[in-house]
Amino acid sequence: MSIFNFTSFSWWLNCGVGDFQKPSNELWACKNIQEDRVGILKRVPGYDKANSHTVNAATNNVNFLHYYFQPSTNTKYLLAGSKSVSDYSIQYRTTWDWTNMSSGWNYAWRADAELSAVNYLDKAFIVGYDAIDASYLSPATVKGTVHSTTDTDLTNMPSGRFLVRYRDLLYVLYAKIGSDIYPSRAYYNDDPVDMAIPWWTVLTNFIEFWQDDGDEITGWAEAYDKLVVFKTNSVWTYDEENRKKISDIGCDSYKTIKVINWVLYWANRYGIWRWAWDLPQLISGKCQPMVDAIDQTKLSEMLASNVGFEYRLFIGTVTVDWNTYTNCWLCFDVRREKFYVRCTYHKPMSACKYIESWKERIYFWSTNGLVYKQSTYIDNINSDDWYEIDYFFISNALDFWAAQTIKNSPNIYFFTKNCGWMKYNVDIDSSWEFKHENKQIKTSNYAEDELSVSWHRLTFKFYWKDNDKPFEFEWFILEVEWLENVFTK
Repeated sequence: MSIFNFTSFSWWLNCGVGDFQKPSNELWACKNIQEDRVGILKRVPGYDKANSHTVNAATNNVNFLHYYFQPSTNTKYLLAGSKSVSDYSIQYRTTWDWTNMSSGWNYAWRADAELSAVNYLDKAFIVGYDAIDASYLSPATVKGTVHSTTDTDLTNMPSGRFLVRYRDLLYVLYAKIGSDIYPSRAYYNDDPVDMAIPWWTVLTNFIEFWQDDGDEITGWAEAYDKLVVFKTNSVWTYDEENRKKISDIGCDSYKTIKVINWVLYWANRYGIWRWAWDLPQLISGKCQPMVDAIDQTKLSEMLASNVGFEYRLFIGTVTVDWNTYTNCWLCFDVRREKFYVRCTYHKPMSACKYIESWKERIYFWSTNGLVYKQSTYIDNINSDDWYEIDYFFISNALDFWAAQTIKNSPNIYFFTKNCGWMKYNVDIDSSWEFKHENKQIKTSNYAEDELSVSWHRLTFKFYWKDNDKPFEFEWFILEVEWLENVFTK
C-alpha cells in the first residue's frame, strides 16, 4: 500500500506555470475559496451593508459610486447615484446615512444616466450620458455637499461621457460641443488660475484619438505618467506631445479599467488584459471557459474593483461544466499571479474603494438600492449580508502517474480547522458525476473516513454553505492499493 499526501493546495488557476502544465495540487475549479496563507485553502470573507438605508429610497439600480475627498476640510465623502422611475439622483454619505445634496441633486427625466467623476481642485467634477434617449447631462460639480451645474468652473466646459484628470488638467472624452458629438475626441481646459478652471480656448484644446474609423472611446486611465484612452477596438497613449496607438485590443466596459501599482488592467469580450509598458498581455487564459461563458449582450455590465493587490472583475452569472456561478467575480492576485472565484448574493452595478474609519474597503452598490462593503478576514463578517456563503472546490483528476492501473483507496485522512459541516464526494474515472455517497468531515484538526473506492483516476469535490468562521483546509492523505495493471493482462 502507498500513502499519498496532498499538501500546499493552490487555489484555482495558477498563472505561474505553463499553458500545458497543471500541478496536481492545483484546483480544477472552485467557488468562494481562496488561499489565505501558502498552501491553505479558506472560505472567503463576506460583506455587510454600508448602512441600512437605500440611496434615495431607490428600488432600482445604484450604478454610480465615487470616492470624493475634499482637502480643504479633510473630509471623505462617498457619492452615489441611483435610478428611479423617471429621474436620476445623487446623494452622499460620510459614515452613516445617505443625504441629499444641496441645490440641484436631481436629474429630471434622466433615469438611465451613466456618470463619470473625478476630483480636482477641492471639488468633484461630473459628466454623464443617458443612452436610452441619447442625451448628454450638463457638466456639474460637487463641493462639499453642494451640487451645482452653474459653477463658474463649468463655463464653456463641454459635455461628455467620460472625465479624467491628467497632469492637472481635466479631459472630457467622447465629447459634445453644441450639437456635434465627437466619439474619438478629448477636450481639455486651460491652465488653472487662482484655483479657478477656465475653458477659454475649448474649441481648439482637444486631442483626436484617430477619427472617422467607427471606433468609439470606451474608457480612460492614467498610468506611467501617460493618459491612456481605450476605444472599442484599440488602446492609445498621450503625453501632451505624442499620441500613439499601442494595441488593437479594446475595452468593452470603462468600469473594468483599474490601475494597480501603475500596472493597467481591463477586460473585454476576449478576457482580462494588463499593460506594463510593453505589449498588452492576456492574463485570463487559464480561466478562458469562464470568459467564454459571459453573456455577450451584457458586456457593458462588467465592472471591476481593486483593493490591496487584487483585481476583481464582475462578469455576471455564468455556467461552466455544469457548475453555475451566480454574480461571479474573477479575482486575480497580482502578486501570486493566481485567480479565484467570488460569487456574491447581490448583483453589483458599480464598485469603488472608500476609506471609512481608517479602513480601505471595496464598496459596491446593487439593484436593490443598497450599498455593500466587502470585508476582509479581520472584520469577522462571515455572511453576505446574512445570507450563507456557498462554496466548493474540486481537485484535479488524480492518477499518480499510472492511469492504466486499477487502484483501491480504503481510507482517507483530513487535516482542517473550523470545517463545520463540510461534505465531500468523489468522481471515479472522470465520469463528470460525483456518484459516491456524500460524506461529511466530522471533526476539525484531524479526521479520518472510510472511502472504499476502486478507480483509475479520482477527483474530489468538497462543498457546503455556512455563515460560520471560515474553515481552513490544509491537506489530506489518501491510502492507495495498487490492484491491477490493465496492460499486463
